[in-house]
Amino acid sequence: MINIISDNYHSMEITEEQQNCLTCPFKSGLFKSLDERQLSCVDFNKKQLELKSSELLISENDEITHFFYIQKGLLKLFSESDSQREQIISIARAGDFIGLFTIFSDTRHRYSISAITEARVCMIEIQCIHNLVDNNSHFARELLRNMSLVVDNILKDSYNLRSLQMRGRIAYVLNDFASDVFRSPVF
Repeated sequence: MINIISDNYHSMEITEEQQNCLTCPFKSGLFKSLDERQLSCVDFNKKQLELKSSELLISENDEITHFFYIQKGLLKLFSESDSQREQIISIARAGDFIGLFTIFSDTRHRYSISAITEARVCMIEIQCIHNLVDNNSHFARELLRNMSLVVDNILKDSYNLRSLQMRGRIAYVLNDFASDVFRSPVF
């Protein structure tokens, strides 16, 4: 592992052996619409990060410079209130993209992201993603589909939690963790 510290990201480890995007077993369906040249561009403009449990990946208001894909592990997207109380926005797991909420609407992250468990994340330069959207309509459509699914799930969860009393909320969250987050009745 190589430790890095950058202006936009906190101390994190980049894996020394980078998985090639052309042969990656974790490759998302989003990237299946790319030709070999476009996939090579993604490969050239990405780094793989290893995060420890509780390690902060992004702080709210950090500049948006990368797009993230989770290969393994769980991460939480959260915001802190004025009273320093943490509000979890979403939990992302392997196969999810993070950074979808703001990559086209802002230049700064509107939430923080940290690892819940040990995780491996691909960090792709945002300009590469913008170029793919500009030049590949299938990629752009699939990216929009992914964004819509994330927003739909957050709205569904928000509505369901607001319509329940406290015991129902606890049951809903436990069921969500078992069926969607950990995909196991034991966690």
